[in-house]
Amino acid sequence: MQCRLTINEVLERLQLGHFFQAFVTAEDGMDTISQRFLSASIKLGRPPNQCVVFDGSPAGITAAHNCTMKVRCCAAYVAKQDKHGMSCWPYASYYMVNCSSI
Repeated sequence: MQCRLTINEVLERLQLGHFFQAFVTAEDGMDTISQRFLSASIKLGRPPNQCVVFDGSPAGITAAHNCTMKVRCCAAYVAKQDKHGMSCWPYASYYMVNCSSI
């Protein structure tokens, strides 16, 4: 795999490479989302509670919270549990979504 190389190439072409200090890719061999988040925390040299995760999946949001990380949700549709089961709540823009709405 060449995930890291591909990421670096894309970010350099977009002139965004200087915004990123570390990457966690498939090459790192992490099995769970929590492991990926904690690995990123270690690579950045920051405790998990000083990290912010941007994720739109319920599994990613849960994993970040389990790692004591802050979370910003990035999704236009967020699944929310109601008394009848799962339903989708549409949002007009990403800016309307935050973890308190899940």
